[in-house]
Amino acid sequence: MNIIPINQDYSVAPQITVDDVQAIADHGFKSIMCNRPDNESPGQPPVAEIQAEAERLGLGFSFVPVVSGQIQPQNITDFQAAIQDLPKPVLAYCRSGARCGHLFEMAGI
Repeated sequence: MNIIPINQDYSVAPQITVDDVQAIADHGFKSIMCNRPDNESPGQPPVAEIQAEAERLGLGFSFVPVVSGQIQPQNITDFQAAIQDLPKPVLAYCRSGARCGHLFEMAGI
């Protein structure tokens, strides 16, 4: 798993799996955010499975799906609300991590 820190409270990563969630918790993250819509690619793990494992381990979770290359104003508003409510630090993921970084940048946090 390739974790890219953006600041002390926010990092991004490419697609994670259910098996990665324990390692994410062990790295000290308190929350996970998914910015990738379900069924974007064949074989992509369903967000509900990752969310269930995160919640089982006591992590916060937020699903703010954004279509790649099509960030909309509502996506930014949803991201801002989610990031404000999630316990820090947060690990956000999408296909490559780029969408998560762009959302953070556009949100002006």
